[in-house]
Formats: sequence, C-alpha cells, structure tokens
Amino acid sequence: LTGTELDHAHDILADLLGVVAGALRPSIPVEKLEGDAVFCAGGSGAVAAETVLSTIESCYASFARRRRTIDTLSTCTCAACAAIPQLALKFAAHYGEWVSRDIAGSRELVGTDVIRVHRLLKNSVAEDTGVRAYALITDALVEAAGVPGDAFGREHSERYEDCGELRGRVVD
Repeated sequence: LTGTELDHAHDILADLLGVVAGALRPSIPVEKLEGDAVFCAGGSGAVAAETVLSTIESCYASFARRRRTIDTLSTCTCAACAAIPQLALKFAAHYGEWVSRDIAGSRELVGTDVIRVHRLLKNSVAEDTGVRAYALITDALVEAAGVPGDAFGREHSERYEDCGELRGRVVD
C-alpha cells in the first residue's frame, strides 16, 4: 500500500493488522505493532514450537478471508483499494533468547535474537522463490520443534553484515 492514498491505505492496513494480531494472540502473545508488522514473542513454553506452523496457517487463512471480504465489499476505485487483492502476508518465525526492558517509557524486547528477527523481515524470499506470501522459519525454530526440516518447506538462507548467515525454511 506504499505510495497509495494515505486515508484508505491506513484503514485497510489497520483492519488487516487487527485480524492478524487477533489470529496470533491466542497462541503467541502480541508484543506490539511495528508499522505494517505484528511482533509476537512467547516466553518459555508459551507456544510449542511444533504448533507454530499450524498457528501461521490459521492466521493466514483469517487474513485471506478478511482481504477477500474487504475487496468484495469495496466500491472505491482508488489505488489503495485496487491493491487489496495483491496484498500478501509474510511471516518470520524464530526461536531464541530475549529479555524485556522498559526503555523510554515503552516495553521493548531486546537481544541478539530480536535483532535477527527484524533483519529477517528484509529478505530475498520473494526474489529467490517467486513466492509472495510465505513463512520464513529459522533452523533454530525447526530444531526446537524437533521436526525434520523438510516438514517446514524448502531451504533458504540470508546473510546480514551484523548477524551473519541465518538459515531456515520457506513455507509457501
């Protein structure tokens, strides 16, 4: 929705972010909304690693239904409303350590693994695979789930100057 009418783009984004947060919240605590992203983090045992994929699939289904409903009910022809059918949902899922700190009056999650997740949001999955809506699940989460990596999709890696190589799986 970048570059489209601000009023409609933000209404659409707010609606869809609400759906995504609502779908994730029962399984993984929602920490905050960050622009066009919902950032979730569970403490030890908050969500079993092996249930992450089913949570993601359920969330995507909720997103897709709402996107279709908004598109079907909209009669507006502005660029933001016309872009609704092309909106895609992307997930970055990781397992690691973090701590919560009060910083400048706001609760923030900090740690190397938090930085890794933020880096993973800027990735080459769509360019490398042609898949627009996907879940990028790190090998750390796959290992924590105790499930063979092939069950999570095809291999993928990203390299970041400050984080090194992050390996994982892409689920279409």
